[in-house]
Amino acid sequence: MTDTIHQEAWRITPSSEAQGTPADPINVAPIVIFLASDEAAEVTGQVFGSEGYSVTRYYHMSPERTVYNKGPRELDEFFKVMKRTRARSAKAADVPGAAGRVMAMR
Repeated sequence: MTDTIHQEAWRITPSSEAQGTPADPINVAPIVIFLASDEAAEVTGQVFGSEGYSVTRYYHMSPERTVYNKGPRELDEFFKVMKRTRARSAKAADVPGAAGRVMAMR
C-alpha cells in the first residue's frame, strides 16, 4: 500500500518488513471490511483513522458559515465572495489527533 512512497523521507516501513507488526497494512482491513458490511449500514458521514492496532473516529464537522446565492455563481464572483466572507475569518481546523476519542474495537 505504501511501497511506492519514498520510505526514508516519510519513515515508512516497507510492507515486506511490516508484516506482523503494528505497521502491517493488514491492520487497516478490519475497519474497511466493517464499513463495507451491513453492520455499518447506519454509519454515514463519519471519518475513521486506522493506525497500528487502533481505530479512531473523529468528531463531526459542523457548519460555521454559509454563503447563499439565488443561482449558479460565476467563478470570479465566487472567489470575491469567499475572500470577503469566509476566508476573512477562517481559522485553522481543530482536528483531534492522538488526544481525540478512541474507540476500542474488539
